[in-house]
Amino acid sequence: MVRLEDFESQSDECSWIADQVVGYQEQKIPLSEIMVLYRSSYEAKTLEAELIRRKIPYRFVGGLVLTKSAHVRDVFALLRLVRNSTDDLAWMRYLQLFPRIGEITAERIVSSLQAADSVVQALESAVGEGHPSVEALSAAMKAGSTPLKCINAVIQQLSPLLSERYDHWKQRKQDLELLEKVARTYTSLGQFIDDFTLDPMHGTLLSNKSSDDALTLITVHSAKGTEAPICFIASAIPSQYPHSRSLGNLEAEEEERRVLYVACTRAKNELIITRYARARNSMWVDSSPAIGDAYFLESVPPNLVQATLHGYTSRPISSLSSLRDEF
Repeated sequence: MVRLEDFESQSDECSWIADQVVGYQEQKIPLSEIMVLYRSSYEAKTLEAELIRRKIPYRFVGGLVLTKSAHVRDVFALLRLVRNSTDDLAWMRYLQLFPRIGEITAERIVSSLQAADSVVQALESAVGEGHPSVEALSAAMKAGSTPLKCINAVIQQLSPLLSERYDHWKQRKQDLELLEKVARTYTSLGQFIDDFTLDPMHGTLLSNKSSDDALTLITVHSAKGTEAPICFIASAIPSQYPHSRSLGNLEAEEEERRVLYVACTRAKNELIITRYARARNSMWVDSSPAIGDAYFLESVPPNLVQATLHGYTSRPISSLSSLRDEF
């Protein structure tokens, strides 16, 4: 029977999914037999952070791995310098964020820092007093060694620069806010940096297994033709099924039914649908009214699913019945 799991928050949802994955591992089920489907790559970010924190190897099909995103690597370059001011690779990435500092200039500056007693003063001598690279480095180092304080300072210093450097800053900024949220769970800056700068495909959790044994995160649009014994459809919330952009267009709404059908039929043996409380009974404010069902999972007959509420008492919402009627 299909399982329908309701959570109070997305972080609760993702923590639970990670717990289930660890439980399957303990049952000797390979990670490669587990697939987590998302409607959009952005919705997967919170689960990615949880998997990285727990050192669960994963691959992302149809999306960019969080730790490979340029703006995230930029932030970690400065964090790495706070921990180790002799990290030449971090210096090279950090310095080239700033206008008029290219690779050659960065190499010259890094060479001048190698014998310095104070890297902040040495950097100031190299680039000039009041240069933003000096101010950002100084603020980050003064923030202390606790992960949350340090990353708050780094993001505050680098955000104006990064927002000019990268498109779609609103979405990228949410990635950094997620890192701040995750940093609250750490007491060691070094451990936080190590967890998020290791390639998630080559973590240490499964050191006795092939690196090919990894959990698959995949967008639904990338999932056609793929199957797995165990499938999670995560973040199955209003605005995702159907997507808010499709509302008001009957043909687009019906295509969204097929998208959910594709997701549900990826599971060979076990299907688990998870969702959280955000926007439970509403769409995005700029969406049009739905012509058909505003939320496909609004009223699933209880005999079709095994429904569980986690952490709160609320009216169940569900509806695979619309899928049953259509397919």
